[in-house]
Amino acid sequence: ASDYYDDLKLDNAILQAQTDSYRRIRNTFRYLIGNLNELKENEKIDITKFPELEKFILHRLWEIDQIIQDCILNYNFHLMFTTLLNFCSNDLSSFYFDIRKDTIYCDSLNSQKRRAARTLLNILFNFMVRWLAPSLAFTCEEAWKARGNNSSIHLEEFLKADELYKNDMIAKKWAKIKDIRRVITGALELKRTDKTIGSSLEAHIDIYLSKELILSVKNIDLAEIAITSSATIIDKGDSSHGFYIDDIEGVSVDVKKAEGSKCNRCWKFDKNINSDGICQRCSDTIKKQTI
Repeated sequence: ASDYYDDLKLDNAILQAQTDSYRRIRNTFRYLIGNLNELKENEKIDITKFPELEKFILHRLWEIDQIIQDCILNYNFHLMFTTLLNFCSNDLSSFYFDIRKDTIYCDSLNSQKRRAARTLLNILFNFMVRWLAPSLAFTCEEAWKARGNNSSIHLEEFLKADELYKNDMIAKKWAKIKDIRRVITGALELKRTDKTIGSSLEAHIDIYLSKELILSVKNIDLAEIAITSSATIIDKGDSSHGFYIDDIEGVSVDVKKAEGSKCNRCWKFDKNINSDGICQRCSDTIKKQTI
């Protein structure tokens, strides 16, 4: 993890930073292993049927693979490790895993979106456990065996990302969506600070976007991406509303308390909560599971 092209330094702060980095990677494996429990072959779906979010993460996996191949050729194992650490932190833990928790925990077992998410988690695990094995030998061996493998991870070869993973159009579109999410996150944080809301699921967001951005996100559920109970997209025009970030143009966000009551199952706020204390979506899911 240290840049060995320079003099190596060591103190308690550096050791603590490495401890935090290790915990981040270990937690990534814990999330993957936990949510891949009882995954069957017939549950997996073809990557061409993936929702856009999964296709975006596949594209990021392809980009990471290009960097890692270059690192191996040039013996730059420091860059390889830090690239994987940033992928775990920025693309997976604080973005993809955070968004898809609701789908994995609350959707029905046959939901196409849930099946796509679990298929992707399986792909991610198989790449990550191999990539990190040279750096974290014991942790990756433990993770590999936890998935029911009898052989050693150190007898496996690195996987090569399929060219089908590459999708520049999706990448460009989701770069804009991630910018919008940054503004939403900033607006939510302000409301948390002044105690208007606690969890982000207590919020409804009005998202003011330029016409160009509205066209870009017309088929995206921004409430799901922002992890709020509901969201409304409004044409921004020339006016300025709510919270904005200077370097992200055409986006501003206003946060309000979500209307309705909290669903006891998915924790989203909804006006139509039934006598069991759950929303219609959760009620339908439970019926499907019990038939």
